Amino acid sequence: MTKSGSIDGARVEISARNPGVFTVTLSGLRTEGSGWYWCVKGDLQMPVHITVTEKPATTSKCYK
Repeated sequence: MTKSGSIDGARVEISARNPGVFTVTLSGLRTEGSGWYWCVKGDLQMPVHITVTEKPATTSKCYK
């Protein structure tokens, strides 16, 4: 089972393929999206801290 939605402009996908295990994938995050989030399933709650950093620019040089 897979469900999707959004939080503060970021895409969220929750996948539960195995009993007792679920995966949360966030995409389109911005640095201001850093902070505490709650994962809640029934009576279970777990705080999760996410830190979003910019991917450093890389340059490539080709030599002959």
